[in-house]
Amino acid sequence: MEIEVEIIDFCEPRENSKNLYITNIIHFGCVCSAEHVIQECLYKACSRFGLVYEVQVFLSQSNNVAPTSCLENGSVVSSRSSDCGQTEEKDYSEPPPVCSDCQGQQPLTTQSCYAFVKFFSRMAARKAKRSLHLTHFAGKEACKVNFAKRRKPDEREGVLLYVSRCRELANHFLGYNGWSSSVRLLAKESGDVPQSSADQSQNTSDRPEPSREWNRGPPQASREWSCAIVYTAEISLPRHGLRALGVGECEQTLPAPGIQAKIQATALCHKRALERALQNAFSKILLVVSPDGKVYPEVDTTKSDPINFLYGPEETRVVAVNQLEEEPEEESSEGEQEEEEEMDNTAVSETDQINMDILQHLDDGS
Repeated sequence: MEIEVEIIDFCEPRENSKNLYITNIIHFGCVCSAEHVIQECLYKACSRFGLVYEVQVFLSQSNNVAPTSCLENGSVVSSRSSDCGQTEEKDYSEPPPVCSDCQGQQPLTTQSCYAFVKFFSRMAARKAKRSLHLTHFAGKEACKVNFAKRRKPDEREGVLLYVSRCRELANHFLGYNGWSSSVRLLAKESGDVPQSSADQSQNTSDRPEPSREWNRGPPQASREWSCAIVYTAEISLPRHGLRALGVGECEQTLPAPGIQAKIQATALCHKRALERALQNAFSKILLVVSPDGKVYPEVDTTKSDPINFLYGPEETRVVAVNQLEEEPEEESSEGEQEEEEEMDNTAVSETDQINMDILQHLDDGS
């Protein structure tokens, strides 16, 4: 029996197997609050089966405003024409709450909507489809739930999640105490840089030519202010003994900014570099989910960082190799044998001298 497992990465879900297409959503209420109310209802109903990435609600083009009338007891009766040409009346015992946007100024209508609900997990989407199909979980009619059938290739496939969504996904599958992150400032450079001649000519093309009395000194080269920051991030999984490293960089260039603009640009560089470092670190983690809900994380070692942060700009991993015109001669073993014989003779002569000294000392003593 084969066990089906699922691999979840920290990218935006774009597969049709994770995207549910929900139709026949009948909403009775104010026009301006229909999408918001249905979106909350769908998110609450689908979150029971797994982590939801996105809920999109659209109004059908064949919507017809249904006339409404209020009864004496406060209930609302809505009449609309059916497909066979007959008029159907729906009695809603409880009127919808007053919309906070229009304060009840807009008329109450019966609207038909459809929605797309995206899950992070394929198994969660399958459970939601099996449980919610032809049920009254949103609106007054039984909703139809099927998988989406996108045919056009998605250009945003493989886009990394935002840092907030990465944390949400890690907390859901690994737990709040199952992972930790740490960041470190690797490099920071800021200062004035000379502006290129092309940019300088483009900036000065629209300026009027200065008068001769003010153009006495030599022309000064225009300068720009640049700021570059590099961060490194580490995601640790202590329960599994794994860690993933990521690097992020950001650079801002401003033409002759003031102090306030420099402070804002530096803060923006710090923020973007930190976010990119965390995104690259999370992107190297793969979550292997089994059917029973157990999660086995792994680190994808095939992914590389956008910049090489282990080596400086002047250092490279390329090793220079010189090609020899002639092969080197092998050292003869005769020289090694002669050196060994000399060392042995020296050791023997020292031993003989010691023995002679000992015998001489014994003769003198006798």
